[in-house]
Amino acid sequence: MNFEVVIDYWFGGDRGTNYKKKWFPSSSASSIGTEDSMQMAADEEITSRFEEYLTHALDNNLNHWISSNGSEDSAMSIDGVIAMIIVVDQFSRHIYRYRKLSADAAER
Repeated sequence: MNFEVVIDYWFGGDRGTNYKKKWFPSSSASSIGTEDSMQMAADEEITSRFEEYLTHALDNNLNHWISSNGSEDSAMSIDGVIAMIIVVDQFSRHIYRYRKLSADAAER
């Protein structure tokens, strides 16, 4: 799993489109639960593409994105840290919006 995939998905493309379709998709009361809901579409896309990333992050299997062992080649990447934040903060909101988080995942 590569953190560049997360960065490219979240920030790639047109800022206006990202704002409307990824960052702040509409969720008007009239469209909730319908297939034309932008919020639901964003949730489904992020879930299908990045649920496995979130699972690995919650299991501490992506810590190499944010750690450094002191060598120049493995220095902590700012992009890796940003990608981890996107996965655990933003993607988790999309993935778990309509699901209950398991107790052990909520603790982590």
